[in-house]
Amino acid sequence: EDGIRDLVRSRGLGDVYKRQDFDGTTDYFIHSHDTFASTTYRKKGLMDNCGSNTKGDVSIIKVPCVRLSSWIKKNYNREDHIILKLDVEGEEYKIIPDIIKNGCAEYINILLIEWHSKWLGIDEKIDEKYKVKLKESGVNVISEEWDATSFQKENN
Repeated sequence: EDGIRDLVRSRGLGDVYKRQDFDGTTDYFIHSHDTFASTTYRKKGLMDNCGSNTKGDVSIIKVPCVRLSSWIKKNYNREDHIILKLDVEGEEYKIIPDIIKNGCAEYINILLIEWHSKWLGIDEKIDEKYKVKLKESGVNVISEEWDATSFQKENN
């Protein structure tokens, strides 16, 4: 596990844990030249170049993962102020329904999320459906102006 974490961090990808709707292991698709293209989302990982405009090789490693909703409920109380940033390259369509179903949304105060429906070919109405359900649970959803790529370029 430490070897995988070191490999992922050495490629500038951060920590791949806590990004799933289940506990266990998952495939992690790593683009050799574009860290923004790396993903655990299988559909994107199997696209040419992981969906990136940058040519490169894609390697697959197994990484441990935990169910985000369970992890939040185990480590936080509803009284805690949680700001959650999700830019998970399509995995939001598994994670968000699980967060809602598991009652975890009531723990989250603010959610910054980048939706990936456009490039995944998913009907964008699903984004609105999840936003409504999250807001009904008291979550302040910030997504219209959130784009991790632009944010990083503007703040470096």
